[in-house]
Amino acid sequence: MQLKLSLEKCQKIAPMTHRKILIIEDDRRIAQNISRSLQAEGYAAEVAYEGYNGRQLAIQQPFDLVILDINLPG
Repeated sequence: MQLKLSLEKCQKIAPMTHRKILIIEDDRRIAQNISRSLQAEGYAAEVAYEGYNGRQLAIQQPFDLVILDINLPG
């Protein structure tokens, strides 16, 4: 439910062709499931499996939404 609410807000901000979502999640299975679901809905999703890599991606390119696992190790 929370993810759907955030995606609805994202739809109002950027047109479908420009919506990029960054997923920062250390559990590969969870990250891939989220990524596949978002891509099936037409979003461009990138995955980082470590907090440092996710931070670097977020600095290097703009994302409309970041999905962050708040319990990342480290």
